[in-house]
Amino acid sequence: MIQKPERLAAAIQRSIGEQLLRRFPGAGLSVAYVRVSSDVRRAVVWVSALEGDPPPKVQEQVLAESGRLRAGLSSHARVRRLPVLEFLFDDSWRIK
Repeated sequence: MIQKPERLAAAIQRSIGEQLLRRFPGAGLSVAYVRVSSDVRRAVVWVSALEGDPPPKVQEQVLAESGRLRAGLSSHARVRRLPVLEFLFDDSWRIK
């Protein structure tokens, strides 16, 4: 059973990344980073597109699928309670 936030973050990154590739095959989405709270009740998932920003429609679809993505996580991460997932879209690749 996964207990440490760092190990859970790695499992979430792997699982959500695989699910994004399956559910949104042409969007080129990947999970850039995951941060899990110390009580493992909440996880923030930063999603980035391999080519620029994901279109707003794709962002909306990812947010709408968040419950299914969380449910899909249950087969990869053996934890007592799955964390609530918050999705943010990473734009750190931009030169400001």
